[in-house]
Amino acid sequence: MTEVIDLEAKERVLQVIVSVNLRSYEKDIKTVWDRFVMGQDLTVLVSDLDELFVDQELYHEVEEEEETNPLEVIKEEEIQLVCYQWFKPG
Repeated sequence: MTEVIDLEAKERVLQVIVSVNLRSYEKDIKTVWDRFVMGQDLTVLVSDLDELFVDQELYHEVEEEEETNPLEVIKEEEIQLVCYQWFKPG
């Protein structure tokens, strides 16, 4: 329990947890959780979840989602231009 948790792995795991539907992986996640409950080692929990998410290629889903986020693609200036062209005075 004294081991330092890999912060990058922790962030990756949290990103998957909040952005991917994990319902189909409940059985695997329950196994990981039960192992954590037995040992109370957060490092093992993060490591096991990280390994599961890599094996199931869930990080790839997160990367695709981040790449196609329209809010990051569209700039405020573009919105203003579209609005001006659409609503400009006659």
